[in-house]
Amino acid sequence: MKQLLFLAKYQFLQIGDYLLRPVQLHDSEAMFEYASNPKITKFLSFNAHQTIDETKRIIVSYFMQEPLGKWAIESKKDAKMIGTIELRFSSQLDCATFGYVLNESYWGRGIMPLILNQLIKIIFDELPVQEIYGELIKQNLQSERVMQKCGLKFKRQFKGTIKNRCIQSIAEYAITRHQFMLKSHINNL
Repeated sequence: MKQLLFLAKYQFLQIGDYLLRPVQLHDSEAMFEYASNPKITKFLSFNAHQTIDETKRIIVSYFMQEPLGKWAIESKKDAKMIGTIELRFSSQLDCATFGYVLNESYWGRGIMPLILNQLIKIIFDELPVQEIYGELIKQNLQSERVMQKCGLKFKRQFKGTIKNRCIQSIAEYAITRHQFMLKSHINNL
Protein backbone atom coordinates (compact mmCIF):
# COMPACT_ATOMS: atom_id res chain seq x y z
CA MET A 1 0.00 0.00 0.00
CA LYS A 2 2.88 2.36 0.76
CA GLN A 3 4.15 2.13 -2.82
CA LEU A 4 0.66 2.87 -4.20
CA LEU A 5 0.41 5.97 -2.02
CA PHE A 6 3.85 7.01 -3.22
CA LEU A 7 2.87 6.54 -6.88
CA ALA A 8 -0.42 8.40 -6.32
CA LYS A 9 1.45 11.29 -4.68
CA TYR A 10 3.73 11.58 -7.70
CA GLN A 11 1.24 11.17 -10.55
CA PHE A 12 2.52 14.55 -11.72
CA LEU A 13 6.18 15.36 -11.25
CA GLN A 14 8.09 18.34 -12.65
CA ILE A 15 11.75 17.57 -13.39
CA GLY A 16 13.61 20.40 -15.08
CA ASP A 17 11.88 21.21 -18.36
CA TYR A 18 9.94 17.94 -18.30
CA LEU A 19 6.67 16.90 -16.77
CA LEU A 20 5.96 13.31 -15.77
CA ARG A 21 2.21 12.77 -15.96
CA PRO A 22 -0.30 10.03 -16.75
CA VAL A 23 -0.45 8.91 -20.38
CA GLN A 24 -3.65 10.07 -22.08
CA LEU A 25 -5.39 9.12 -25.29
CA HIS A 26 -4.42 12.44 -26.87
CA ASP A 27 -0.79 11.22 -26.66
CA SER A 28 -1.44 8.60 -29.33
CA GLU A 29 0.20 10.45 -32.24
CA ALA A 30 3.28 11.35 -30.20
CA MET A 31 3.58 7.78 -28.92
CA PHE A 32 3.08 6.32 -32.40
CA GLU A 33 5.93 8.52 -33.64
CA TYR A 34 8.47 6.60 -31.52
CA ALA A 35 6.61 3.30 -30.97
CA SER A 36 6.48 2.69 -34.73
CA ASN A 37 10.24 3.27 -35.11
CA PRO A 38 12.08 -0.09 -35.42
CA LYS A 39 15.35 1.63 -34.44
CA ILE A 40 13.78 2.23 -31.02
CA THR A 41 11.61 -0.86 -30.59
CA LYS A 42 14.40 -3.32 -31.42
CA PHE A 43 15.55 -2.84 -27.82
CA LEU A 44 12.08 -3.02 -26.24
CA SER A 45 9.72 -5.80 -25.21
CA PHE A 46 7.11 -4.84 -27.81
CA ASN A 47 7.12 -4.86 -31.59
CA ALA A 48 6.89 -1.63 -33.55
CA HIS A 49 3.32 -0.36 -33.69
CA GLN A 50 1.81 -0.72 -37.15
CA THR A 51 -1.10 1.71 -36.87
CA ILE A 52 -2.25 4.64 -34.78
CA ASP A 53 -5.25 2.52 -33.72
CA GLU A 54 -2.88 -0.06 -32.25
CA THR A 55 -1.20 2.71 -30.26
CA LYS A 56 -4.57 3.96 -29.00
CA ARG A 57 -5.55 0.44 -27.86
CA ILE A 58 -2.26 0.08 -25.98
CA ILE A 59 -2.66 3.46 -24.32
CA VAL A 60 -6.14 2.54 -23.08
CA SER A 61 -5.44 -1.07 -22.08
CA TYR A 62 -1.96 -0.65 -20.62
CA PHE A 63 -1.39 2.93 -19.57
CA MET A 64 -4.85 4.22 -18.68
CA GLN A 65 -6.33 1.08 -17.14
CA GLU A 66 -3.69 1.01 -14.38
CA PRO A 67 -1.88 4.35 -14.57
CA LEU A 68 0.07 4.42 -11.29
CA GLY A 69 3.79 4.09 -11.91
CA LYS A 70 3.46 4.76 -15.64
CA TRP A 71 4.26 8.26 -16.79
CA ALA A 72 4.31 10.16 -20.04
CA ILE A 73 7.43 12.28 -20.34
CA GLU A 74 6.30 15.63 -21.67
CA SER A 75 8.65 18.28 -22.99
CA LYS A 76 7.21 21.52 -21.64
CA LYS A 77 9.11 23.48 -24.28
CA ASP A 78 7.53 21.49 -27.12
CA ALA A 79 4.24 20.75 -25.29
CA LYS A 80 4.63 17.18 -26.51
CA MET A 81 4.90 13.71 -25.02
CA ILE A 82 8.37 12.43 -25.93
CA GLY A 83 8.49 9.09 -24.15
CA THR A 84 7.36 7.06 -21.17
CA ILE A 85 8.90 5.77 -17.98
CA GLU A 86 7.57 3.03 -15.73
CA LEU A 87 8.33 2.11 -12.14
CA ARG A 88 7.42 -1.11 -10.34
CA PHE A 89 8.01 -2.30 -6.80
CA SER A 90 8.59 -5.76 -5.36
CA SER A 91 5.87 -7.02 -3.04
CA GLN A 92 8.17 -6.55 -0.03
CA LEU A 93 8.91 -2.95 -1.15
CA ASP A 94 12.65 -3.58 -0.83
CA CYS A 95 13.32 -3.34 -4.55
CA ALA A 96 12.15 -1.18 -7.46
CA THR A 97 12.63 -1.63 -11.20
CA PHE A 98 12.19 0.82 -14.04
CA GLY A 99 11.92 0.90 -17.81
CA TYR A 100 11.74 3.78 -20.24
CA VAL A 101 11.54 4.75 -23.90
CA LEU A 102 12.36 8.08 -25.48
CA ASN A 103 11.62 9.49 -28.93
CA GLU A 104 14.80 9.32 -31.03
CA SER A 105 14.57 13.06 -31.77
CA TYR A 106 15.33 13.70 -28.09
CA TRP A 107 18.29 11.31 -27.68
CA GLY A 108 21.63 12.72 -26.58
CA ARG A 109 20.21 15.66 -24.61
CA GLY A 110 20.64 14.22 -21.11
CA ILE A 111 16.88 13.89 -20.60
CA MET A 112 16.79 10.33 -19.30
CA PRO A 113 19.69 10.72 -16.83
CA LEU A 114 18.04 13.89 -15.49
CA ILE A 115 14.67 12.18 -14.98
CA LEU A 116 16.03 8.87 -13.73
CA ASN A 117 18.41 10.51 -11.24
CA GLN A 118 15.53 12.51 -9.76
CA LEU A 119 13.24 9.46 -9.52
CA ILE A 120 16.01 7.45 -7.83
CA LYS A 121 16.54 10.25 -5.31
CA ILE A 122 12.83 10.53 -4.51
CA ILE A 123 12.46 6.75 -4.11
CA PHE A 124 15.41 6.44 -1.74
CA ASP A 125 14.34 9.57 0.19
CA GLU A 126 10.76 8.43 0.75
CA LEU A 127 10.58 4.65 0.67
CA PRO A 128 12.39 1.76 2.37
CA VAL A 129 13.62 0.49 -1.01
CA GLN A 130 17.11 -1.02 -0.75
CA GLU A 131 17.86 -1.46 -4.46
CA ILE A 132 16.70 0.00 -7.76
CA TYR A 133 17.48 -1.75 -11.00
CA GLY A 134 16.87 -1.73 -14.72
CA GLU A 135 17.40 -4.31 -17.41
CA LEU A 136 18.46 -3.78 -20.99
CA ILE A 137 19.30 -5.78 -24.08
CA LYS A 138 23.08 -5.88 -24.01
CA GLN A 139 23.43 -4.20 -27.42
CA ASN A 140 21.51 -1.13 -26.21
CA LEU A 141 24.57 1.02 -25.56
CA GLN A 142 22.61 4.27 -25.13
CA SER A 143 20.54 2.85 -22.26
CA GLU A 144 23.64 1.29 -20.75
CA ARG A 145 25.24 4.74 -20.73
CA VAL A 146 22.12 6.30 -19.13
CA MET A 147 22.27 3.76 -16.30
CA GLN A 148 25.97 4.36 -15.76
CA LYS A 149 25.42 8.15 -15.65
CA CYS A 150 22.82 7.54 -12.93
CA GLY A 151 25.26 5.55 -10.80
CA LEU A 152 23.83 2.11 -11.55
CA LYS A 153 26.45 -0.62 -11.69
CA PHE A 154 26.52 -3.74 -13.81
CA LYS A 155 25.12 -6.56 -11.69
CA ARG A 156 24.70 -9.56 -13.98
CA GLN A 157 24.09 -10.76 -17.48
CA PHE A 158 21.66 -13.52 -18.39
CA LYS A 159 19.84 -14.94 -21.38
CA GLY A 160 16.23 -13.90 -21.61
CA THR A 161 13.37 -14.23 -24.03
CA ILE A 162 12.13 -10.96 -25.40
CA LYS A 163 9.53 -10.34 -28.09
CA ASN A 164 9.06 -12.91 -30.83
CA ARG A 165 10.60 -15.54 -28.55
CA CYS A 166 14.11 -14.41 -29.45
CA ILE A 167 16.72 -15.19 -26.83
CA GLN A 168 18.79 -12.13 -26.02
CA SER A 169 21.62 -11.26 -23.67
CA ILE A 170 20.09 -9.12 -20.94
CA ALA A 171 22.21 -6.93 -18.68
CA GLU A 172 20.98 -5.89 -15.27
CA TYR A 173 22.21 -2.64 -13.72
CA ALA A 174 21.44 -1.67 -10.13
CA ILE A 175 22.11 0.89 -7.45
CA THR A 176 21.71 0.12 -3.76
CA ARG A 177 20.65 2.59 -1.09
CA HIS A 178 24.21 2.51 0.27
CA GLN A 179 25.75 3.24 -3.15
CA PHE A 180 23.29 6.09 -3.67
CA MET A 181 24.13 7.61 -0.27
CA LEU A 182 27.87 7.44 -1.05
CA LYS A 183 27.30 9.01 -4.49
CA SER A 184 25.17 11.79 -2.95
CA HIS A 185 27.78 12.43 -0.26
CA ILE A 186 30.59 12.66 -2.83
CA ASN A 187 28.53 14.98 -5.07
CA ASN A 188 27.92 17.28 -2.08
CA LEU A 189 31.63 17.68 -1.27
